[in-house]
Amino acid sequence: MHFLGFKWDNTTAEVVFQFRDSFRSSSIQYRPIQIGSDISLVVQDEIYCIGYFNYSTYARVVCGSRITSGRQCDTCRYVDSGTFLPLGALRPEQKDVLREKPHFNYLNLFGPDVVKVGVASAVRKKARVWEQGAHATLFFAQSDGVVAREIEEWVVKTFDHIKEKMMVPTKISLLYNYVETQKAEDTLRDTLSQIALQLPDEYRSYFIDSPEYMHNIDLYRIEDKESVVYSVKNVITTKLIVGKIVGTVGEVLVLEDVLGRVIALNSKLLIGRIIEISGNVSRDVIPEDQLKKVVFNLTSQTSLFD
Repeated sequence: MHFLGFKWDNTTAEVVFQFRDSFRSSSIQYRPIQIGSDISLVVQDEIYCIGYFNYSTYARVVCGSRITSGRQCDTCRYVDSGTFLPLGALRPEQKDVLREKPHFNYLNLFGPDVVKVGVASAVRKKARVWEQGAHATLFFAQSDGVVAREIEEWVVKTFDHIKEKMMVPTKISLLYNYVETQKAEDTLRDTLSQIALQLPDEYRSYFIDSPEYMHNIDLYRIEDKESVVYSVKNVITTKLIVGKIVGTVGEVLVLEDVLGRVIALNSKLLIGRIIEISGNVSRDVIPEDQLKKVVFNLTSQTSLFD
């Protein structure tokens, strides 16, 4: 199969594997991620472009060009550039697309105190934060896509401690450092209060009167905290990944292998690759030199990479 990543349902919070039977196929298929089931992933060397996103249909358009790295060819990446370029770098037609759709601003919490600001289209409001693996979320403003991006950029420039991006290795380092719901909500609402004190008048009308809070940990099925997690370093080196599915945290698949080790797999490393998925698990294990050990101090809510 040509792996396209995980897909979170905006309504049910169900997460599935998203793939094509072939990199040439235009039909996208889905396979449930079943907690407690065994899984075997065999990773091939080939990478093919996953295509680009059509904002009118909210569907991905097939490409299938052979590439040597990343997940997209230059052409498809250029088409998708409206999703990651700063507003000042967008073409007028890209801004017009953003203005057509309602969007939300949100604050995401990772671990006890790492806060990220972001933007989500209304049709993918909840799925957008779930696919990031946010431990908790507070939606605080609603506008069109351009204004939402302006608010996001202002927050990032104004507050050094609020992040614009969170890399997956950092998320793995905070995987089991989540806090209980009231403490998480207090942290996010305190952060929003700081934002509101300095917010330019032009954006105040877009703020939601009653910001919507969500605690997401139960969805990820990682309620039982672990003190050690092993992160897969490189799927090119580690071509066989096996284990029992423990949970899914955003783009991270959490497994338990036959040695009882908790394995964190960054599924973004697989996007664009040809992989084989089955439920037939061998007793093979990933050698320790292909894993990065993450030790959690659950008392002080910190983690360290070995």
